[in-house]
Amino acid sequence: MAKTKEPNQEQQAPEQTTPEQSDMEERIRSLETIAALQERIRALESEKEAAKKTPRGTQRPLTPEELEQKAYMEERVPIRLFKDGKRYKYDEHVTVNGYTYQIQRGKTVMVPRKVALILQQSEAKDLETDEYIDGLVEKFQDNGYGYKD
Repeated sequence: MAKTKEPNQEQQAPEQTTPEQSDMEERIRSLETIAALQERIRALESEKEAAKKTPRGTQRPLTPEELEQKAYMEERVPIRLFKDGKRYKYDEHVTVNGYTYQIQRGKTVMVPRKVALILQQSEAKDLETDEYIDGLVEKFQDNGYGYKD
């Protein structure tokens, strides 16, 4: 004869939930999600307020060495840009970190050291480029203008 097993208490089927109970549980999960999102919004708003109080681009106070370097670069120095009636007759424009400086040619003017350094670097690169081009021209001419028989 076949025996029928009666389910143990552990093996019994889970309680059936009513539609009202499952709807209530879903609402509770939704409310928990909304509460978590509201907390995240509050945290982001407080971060935004803190960021407004911090000057732009400043994450930490400058060290004494950085302050000294900044003061050195901001120190005004005299420069005089070459002026001729042809290629170098217009004012020079230099932009550093979003600030544009217009420098008049043919007159001695005072500019921040960082601007003078950029102009010196630019002039050095122009000379380097001119030398490179002169070398290419010589090579081209030495090779019979580039034509080979």
